[in-house]
Amino acid sequence: MIWEKPTNDGLQMSSMKVKGNRWATTLTADLLNIVNHAEDAASANLSVKYTSPHWEIIFNKERKPRPFVEAAVGVREMMLLQLLSRQVFFQRFNYAFPN
Repeated sequence: MIWEKPTNDGLQMSSMKVKGNRWATTLTADLLNIVNHAEDAASANLSVKYTSPHWEIIFNKERKPRPFVEAAVGVREMMLLQLLSRQVFFQRFNYAFPN
């Protein structure tokens, strides 16, 4: 996220535990594309921090699907910090919620 005319310096690259921290969570259809951009930004020495996508099962946790036979149901999540934004992105796999 790039702000055209920021009103202040934001929280910069400080910890997620800093006072005043706010972040947005966004559903995406292509988490790896965001990772690609984050890696490109880091390679270009831009101010960016990010986590690798993390697999999480958010409901029906006792279900144990057979790998490569049954669908894996869950989300991949990652965090992206830039000078003026803090975002958590997630992509759903094999489930949907209406509306």
